[in-house]
Amino acid sequence: HPPQVDGDLTLSSLLHQVRESNFQSETAGAEANILKLDFKSMKALKSSIDDVANYLNCLPHRLRQHVWINADILAGPGGGEGEDMQPKFEAVELMNLLTSHPPLTATTLSIGWTTSLTDIHAPYTSSNIDDMLALLRQYPERNITFPIRATSVRHSWAALKKLYDNDVDKHHKWTLTLWWSLTSEEHK
Repeated sequence: HPPQVDGDLTLSSLLHQVRESNFQSETAGAEANILKLDFKSMKALKSSIDDVANYLNCLPHRLRQHVWINADILAGPGGGEGEDMQPKFEAVELMNLLTSHPPLTATTLSIGWTTSLTDIHAPYTSSNIDDMLALLRQYPERNITFPIRATSVRHSWAALKKLYDNDVDKHHKWTLTLWWSLTSEEHK
């Protein structure tokens, strides 16, 4: 996770260890563990597609939805002076990649917005949500969870409710996943 982008553990090795540990076992039901793969660039995702597909091919189909592929694909709330809020992904390119490569089509997409590092309470706007809904109309029938900064939920609920109501895909329940990040002040 940035700022650290290199490490000793490869994704291939991690997925092998997860598979060997029965982390997502065939006997698990709806309560199966979730494996969230948090990608920070298209280059990283593209170079990992085969490893992820190989892992998914070892899982029963019903457990593939418990593998989440996370990426910030749209610019989101906040953005102080000099703050780069542009996502590292081109949203349509990412969605095309993830909807055209079986077995990745059975995963849950955890797709969201970049958020401000300086204004952690910046609300998600109707425009943020409408942009996401417009994108998703092109990609129905996907399990989706939206990662939402917990400190922004209260001031954003009127806009976020449109995601929860999901008028795009009535066959799939969309969910919200709340997250929190320590600020630089809290690291001191």
